Amino acid sequence: MQARKILIIEDETSVRDMLGVYFQKHGFEVILAATTQEGFRHAMESSVDVVLSDIALSDGDGLDLLTEIKAKKPELPIIIMTGMGQDDNLITEAKRKGASEYVSKKSALTDFVQAVNRVLAKP
Repeated sequence: MQARKILIIEDETSVRDMLGVYFQKHGFEVILAATTQEGFRHAMESSVDVVLSDIALSDGDGLDLLTEIKAKKPELPIIIMTGMGQDDNLITEAKRKGASEYVSKKSALTDFVQAVNRVLAKP
């Protein structure tokens, strides 16, 4: 079976690298992006199975990026992550714009993999 491919869009180098290593250890092929532009390009050009994107990126808004990706690839599952904790308005807005899941950066790493596996298991 071919490894599932995940695109991780995160502007904090340490978080991006940690998530990349963690998902690789869990059998994923990982593509890393540090900006909205880089993330969008990878989402369009690479055959990724799922996107894990920060909501607050240094060069733009993760919700705007979510909207842009969904406009071109509506079937692509996108998981939004944030360091802002459990913000119900943010979660509602992200889901309204097409996010499949929402994960707090304060969550355990296992929660990230579980969220990704949940969205990939959906038909």
